[in-house]
Amino acid sequence: MEKSLESMSNLLSHEETAVKSLEKINPYMLTKKEDGIVKDVRNNIRIDIDKKSGMITVFATAQDPLICKILADSVSEKLKAFIIKYRTSKSLKDVEHYKKLMAESQAAYEKVRRQYASFADANNDVIMESVKSKMEDMENDMQLKYNQYTAYNTQYQASIAKLREHTPVFTVLQGASVPVKPAGPKRMLSILGILTFSFFVLLAGIISKQLLKELK
Repeated sequence: MEKSLESMSNLLSHEETAVKSLEKINPYMLTKKEDGIVKDVRNNIRIDIDKKSGMITVFATAQDPLICKILADSVSEKLKAFIIKYRTSKSLKDVEHYKKLMAESQAAYEKVRRQYASFADANNDVIMESVKSKMEDMENDMQLKYNQYTAYNTQYQASIAKLREHTPVFTVLQGASVPVKPAGPKRMLSILGILTFSFFVLLAGIISKQLLKELK
């Protein structure tokens, strides 16, 4: 009986240890035991999608009701992150692209503007045609760089608006809760089954020893 109680204690502690060590598991290098656990977890998860309403329902089954809730919450968050990434990946690339072009064009415009200001200050009293022509060229170049900057800035703002448009919005109609009544295998029944099995194993051992003594 002591061994049976020890088995029950080991079972409970094993569940707690398994939950705490999930973060240490490398999903790309699973052991045979870990792969078996992953398959069991997958079999205990179901996702229903209503195409008309767009509602997604996540179902999770576990022997421990708290683990069941944690599993449902975790699946919901992972699913939400995956959908957002899938729907916004192209738009996000466009945002980064135009942001880079806008920054580069702004830097180019600021450089030309400083050069023009410095040249204008140095030749403020000069009335030579060559100087005037040079200033006109610099003004045209500065205006061109400014137009490029404003164009990329407009495209950048448009890409942000497009990203927001493509980003799905999730509303939790009913959050995961700890079930009061079990809908799947009962952990206590499993533990009682282990205790009963251990009891009969011990009883069989005692009877067999007694029979061996009598036969001798």
